[in-house]
Amino acid sequence: MANNNKRATSTKTSLIIRLVAGMYLVYLAYELFMGMNEAQGAPVAVSIGAAAVFLIFGIFLVIVNGRDFLKGNFQGGIMDVSEYEAEKQDVNFSAEADLFWRQADVEYGSFVEIAYESEVTGTTRKANVILPAGYTEEKQYPVLYLLHGSEGDHTEWLKGDPLFTVGNAIAKGEAKEMIVVMPNVRARADDSAVTPKDDTLENFKAFDNFINDLQKSLMPYIEENFSVYTDRENTAIAGLSLGGRESIYIGRTMYEEFAYIGSFSPGPGVVAYKMGDLQEEGRFEPEELAFPEGYEPKVFMLTEGSVDSIVGNVPHIYHDLL
Repeated sequence: MANNNKRATSTKTSLIIRLVAGMYLVYLAYELFMGMNEAQGAPVAVSIGAAAVFLIFGIFLVIVNGRDFLKGNFQGGIMDVSEYEAEKQDVNFSAEADLFWRQADVEYGSFVEIAYESEVTGTTRKANVILPAGYTEEKQYPVLYLLHGSEGDHTEWLKGDPLFTVGNAIAKGEAKEMIVVMPNVRARADDSAVTPKDDTLENFKAFDNFINDLQKSLMPYIEENFSVYTDRENTAIAGLSLGGRESIYIGRTMYEEFAYIGSFSPGPGVVAYKMGDLQEEGRFEPEELAFPEGYEPKVFMLTEGSVDSIVGNVPHIYHDLL
């Protein structure tokens, strides 16, 4: 993805260098003005012109880079989401309406609710699994881990009838036969859905802990109990809102396991941020977010709504950093 906002991705070191350079130019301008009467052979007009250029450019560097430094608008700093200058890109995605509803001529798969023991939370945790029509142990299937938003649980995606959407996409030849796993991303002992007043940083931390539950308990359970491929080329992760934050975090961290990533209106937190009263350290420094060479995702879908009062410019920040 293109990096369209250079200011937001400057390193702290380069910011300080430019700030010091600006101060030095101001100092040179001062020296030129003060030593103008002692200039050895240089025309006064030339000295005045050089001093003016040094002064103007030096002040510009000090103001711009000093402002960014004080705001923490650099790699490794706290990025204020509300002040991020995003370059809007009007790219629309659409799907045929019949993709989302039950069709009389389509054979659909089935839901299975599973319960697995988590060594991370020390509890029995639940997830919903979609099996494709005609599922058989005689062949292997790609697997998608689909993550819910901040207030939901393993049942949240069921409200959108994913069985029909996935089944219709497979029937149209727009998707491979696959297994879809919809876990509870809130990886803590009390993993029940929360209300808006309980959607706090503690809830966010439980979501960040899901990567451990996924690695140590859920993926091993799925691979042992269902006929899935276990290679990177057939494993995907996607999520909505806070689940979208986690899909980026997990996909980037476990780049050897996931070749496909979807992040739909992702929440902040992959990098350090400030949004109103919320502030968190990031899971990555911005300069670390790019994928290692040879492990770039085959598909990385990053989307947002045309109007989003919840995550604001966060998807653009991720787009620019990636």
